[in-house]
Amino acid sequence: GLYLVGTNGQVYNYQPDTQRLVSQPNAWDQKNLEVVNFKGQSLILKDDNKIYIQTGSNVQPWSATDKSYAGLVTVPLYDAFEVVKE
Repeated sequence: GLYLVGTNGQVYNYQPDTQRLVSQPNAWDQKNLEVVNFKGQSLILKDDNKIYIQTGSNVQPWSATDKSYAGLVTVPLYDAFEVVKE
């Protein structure tokens, strides 16, 4: 889903069907710069430029890398080479 973070750290869930913002109970961790969902897991880029993985309420360094990063992006993959027999 789409979540918006207010300047005060309040988190809102955007509901496209009703075009409403619904306030969420937890405040945003201001150390989180970017969050993406990758293969069902939440990956978080924090202000120390390291990537963390979140499982439930547990956040740990992501074991796939220990390097520093400036951004975290997911890109949809398309099957551009599908062959259709007519």
